[in-house]
Amino acid sequence: MAAGRPVIAYGGGGILDSVVDGETGIFFETQTVDALVDAVKRFEASDLAKSSRDACVARAQLFTEAAFRQGISESLARIGG
Repeated sequence: MAAGRPVIAYGGGGILDSVVDGETGIFFETQTVDALVDAVKRFEASDLAKSSRDACVARAQLFTEAAFRQGISESLARIGG
């Protein structure tokens, strides 16, 4: 996503924090060949490959090391650290 490309990913775990289904990628719900094939077909039928570059880059920026450091600093400042 940081390169401006949407992803196709299993819709479980930590990826749910970083990918927005239908905006920065497509999820598949079960780890099966059929589910993955369905996700690829949904991706190909969508406009994600053409229209989501800026959304992908912006979303990925929320998860950079700099963003993490800033969030930690802000949290520490709120609690007086």
